[in-house]
Amino acid sequence: MEEKEILNTFNSEIGKKIHNKRRLLDLTLEELAEFADLNSDHIRDIEKGRVNFTIHTFMKICAGLQLNSPAELLKDAEEELYPLLKEIAKERKDVKRRTK
Repeated sequence: MEEKEILNTFNSEIGKKIHNKRRLLDLTLEELAEFADLNSDHIRDIEKGRVNFTIHTFMKICAGLQLNSPAELLKDAEEELYPLLKEIAKERKDVKRRTK
């Protein structure tokens, strides 16, 4: 899997988790946007996996959802996607070493 594909999958998976948690809490996009102090269109784009987002935005969404920990939304992505990103980083490091 290519790095861009991994990151797109990560964004999509996190977006789905945000959407599902918001719906479980019976919050509208507008309510979450108000609680998180973000634009509802931006949250919609995040939920649909259309955009990259900063850790700051992610933390504001987690706070708006009143999560005990941001880890609640990261768990599956961490287990499935992070090892792939680590492998890509290792390959880059190996290539750099070979080119010195």
